[in-house]
Amino acid sequence: MAGGHNNILVVYGKVGESGRSPVVSLQAVIVLQTQVDRGSVIKCKMTGVLKLLDSGEQDDTLIAVHFN
Repeated sequence: MAGGHNNILVVYGKVGESGRSPVVSLQAVIVLQTQVDRGSVIKCKMTGVLKLLDSGEQDDTLIAVHFN
């Protein structure tokens, strides 16, 4: 695409299952090309995991890519 650039956005959010107790909530970094409103539910494909430590405790974050 001559002269054009694709905008790539990275958002940080939560992935959770509703309707179950207790609710599973995971952190996620989602790569997408369009802006979404806060609280939106979008389809994503998980591509990896960042293995992180927060104050000495495991705090993994999912890496995902948005798709339609």
